Amino acid sequence: MKKFVKIISVLSAVTLLAVLLAACSVKGNTYVFEKVEVKSEQSTDNTATISSATSRFENVTFTFNADGTFEGMGFKGYYKQDGGKIYFGTTKDVDTHTETHFSVSGGKLVYTTVSNGVTTKVIFKKK
Repeated sequence: MKKFVKIISVLSAVTLLAVLLAACSVKGNTYVFEKVEVKSEQSTDNTATISSATSRFENVTFTFNADGTFEGMGFKGYYKQDGGKIYFGTTKDVDTHTETHFSVSGGKLVYTTVSNGVTTKVIFKKK
């Protein structure tokens, strides 16, 4: 009986992990702009940064096709997902050793930049 319980426990854990990993996959999904978040070490008024980023991204969508291609921000190319990170390229051999990438978690696609003590996150939600 103990062996049976262990087997069921292991199978349940593996199934849960597979479901969680599949839920974070961008393949076959489209993401639309949701919001901009800004955190600054110096200033509490980030209105200008939020306004600028919002106007740049508010009409942007990203579509990730099952064949490894994407469309977004007026570009078409290839993407590669490595865990929670999404990398983009112009060929099928997408470079996953670059600093520039998006992250995906909980149905959100997030682009983060940090410059001069200001962290800006552009967040897209699954359509």
